[in-house]
Amino acid sequence: MATASTSGDPTAAAGEPTPSSSASAQPRQPASRISHIVRTYLDLSSNPKKRRAAPKSHPKPAAAAAGQGAPDAGDGKDGGGKAAATPSSAAQPTTTRLLRELGVRVSRYTHEERRDIVLRYMQKRSGRQGVKRATAKAPSRQALAERRRRGARGQFLGKEGAKTVDKPEEDPEVPPEVIANAGGVPIVGMVFENEEKAYEYYASYAGNVGFSVRKGLWDKTVKNVARSRVFVCSREGFRSKNEAKRPRPETRTGCPARIAIKLVSNGKYRVAEFVEDHNHQLAAPFDIDMLKSERVLTKVQPGNRNASNIPPGCKNYIRAKSSTHMNSEDLGALMDYFRRMKSDNPSFYYAIQVDENDKATNVFWADARSIVDYHYFCDVICFDTTHRSNDCRKPLALFLGMNHHRQTIIFGSAFLYDETVESFKWLLETFKSAMCGKQPKTILTDRSAALKEALSLTWPGTIHRSCVWQIYQNAFKSLEHVFNTLEEFTHDFHHCMFDIEDDQEFDEIWNVIIKKYSLKGEEWLTKLYEDRENWALPYNRQIFFGDIKGMLQVETSCVGLREFLDCEKDLSKFFMFFESSMEKRRQEEIQADYQASEGAPRISLPLLWQAAKVYTPIIFELFRKEYELCMDCMAYSCGEFGSLSEYMITVKNKTKDQLVRFDSSDGTVACTCKKFENAGILCC
Repeated sequence: MATASTSGDPTAAAGEPTPSSSASAQPRQPASRISHIVRTYLDLSSNPKKRRAAPKSHPKPAAAAAGQGAPDAGDGKDGGGKAAATPSSAAQPTTTRLLRELGVRVSRYTHEERRDIVLRYMQKRSGRQGVKRATAKAPSRQALAERRRRGARGQFLGKEGAKTVDKPEEDPEVPPEVIANAGGVPIVGMVFENEEKAYEYYASYAGNVGFSVRKGLWDKTVKNVARSRVFVCSREGFRSKNEAKRPRPETRTGCPARIAIKLVSNGKYRVAEFVEDHNHQLAAPFDIDMLKSERVLTKVQPGNRNASNIPPGCKNYIRAKSSTHMNSEDLGALMDYFRRMKSDNPSFYYAIQVDENDKATNVFWADARSIVDYHYFCDVICFDTTHRSNDCRKPLALFLGMNHHRQTIIFGSAFLYDETVESFKWLLETFKSAMCGKQPKTILTDRSAALKEALSLTWPGTIHRSCVWQIYQNAFKSLEHVFNTLEEFTHDFHHCMFDIEDDQEFDEIWNVIIKKYSLKGEEWLTKLYEDRENWALPYNRQIFFGDIKGMLQVETSCVGLREFLDCEKDLSKFFMFFESSMEKRRQEEIQADYQASEGAPRISLPLLWQAAKVYTPIIFELFRKEYELCMDCMAYSCGEFGSLSEYMITVKNKTKDQLVRFDSSDGTVACTCKKFENAGILCC
């Protein structure tokens, strides 16, 4: 079939079918066409000269090609070359596609053709560049000068304008007095010598306004030089989600206040952006020293000039009989201290009791800040006399209290050389007079008969109990031989004094200790047990103590005072240490107030969140501890009696159950543990 078709139709053999005939023959004879394509490709592959001759042959007119088609078919030179090249070039895309479908690797161009294409491209490119170099002309000096004079918009400039037209654009400078005004308000365009100068300026401004500064995002060059820097408010942004059991309080509020500086051409930094507004309350003037960006805390001046002025309103000298008194050297140092404090703050209060020979026997003093603190935290006070443990020390006595951060505060101080009922009466009356006639609700003291009588006569409405912590301290002196020989006695005695909540359990453990360590004949322990209702915690659960005994257990700052109470020590050194100790306590309170106002605990429960807004952080932790114990409680109904409902509460890891009574008539709840009545914190 293929041979007959080729000899009968020279035009078909030449590979030039008409479109109509090609279209009609293609679907009917697919096999013959594929065979024809394969033979053509093999013929061209085996005869590279014929393939290279195709692009060199010059095409003839269409009429001549049509008229000489039959003779040229067998010529093999011109007509044959044309006839062989024409079907190859016309059917090359289809041939290539079919060969690729058959799995034959086909190249579009030969090696020589690719080389020719690259050479033609390089010649064209080199010719184009040569034309550019030939036609490009450098501007003359006259043209450049005219261009400078005309400026950017074609307008002629003067001499001054022509001098600055070629200079790079520089950032505007600000007056030097604005930069030197430390603590002023930042301005966009303000220039600083370096990054640290900008930070110090913004930190100084923040300290005056009432917020803290934190370094934010920055961009640097290859040489590690800051290209731009942002200083933000410490409350900018929000912390990432923290799954910790006790996460830090949240202090971020997404505050937008910020200042951004950028490096300019002269190597300085210019303020590019300044946002002044905050979305939170700024720090009070007294709390500015607590800001983190403040490098050093401001030292509070002695005398607390910011405290309220409260007039003394009492006499400084009261006469009484005494067998001991203060020596003249200590009295001189004492009077120097009082004069200095009085000159610094007129509200400083002091009083001296003298005997018949005008010798100072008892002294009391309190500064204005202590008097103010007493009016806030006077519910429970402790009269501490543990510093006068022996005759070789000056008899220091302190009126102590506890603030809302569970920190120890000193309401007043005294030197008691005479401990008679009259001396105690004078001291209590003087203290009450210094505090503007306000007496405490509860006072804890040492087990002194004279002091007990003076309290009943002077402060009749105040609840008086012996301080269990002072009793525990005195036990080391009265039972020194027991503590030194029996190691386990310390642990058992401490457990009985502080950890027992039930009165029956207290009696049982006390008897076990007496029997275990053979202490039945100890007179001090016998008298202490007989007076247990006056000091033992299980017998006084219904009295509000505010958990002050826990504060006294961890109190260590007053211990340092004993070093300066020796009789050989100069009293002026004691006052120096005493004054620094007072300022340290007040700085700790200011720091705690600032931290409480800055942060909020990260909690999601509405009940805890409401308590967190009412309590200070340390008191809130006590409340949360009791709340978590509720998860380990089991409540059993014991019945209803009118408006009263009783429930038995069982707590995990606690041996004794508690009974809770609810009165629906007035909505009151009472628990047998009496934790709320004693410490002011709801029990679990």
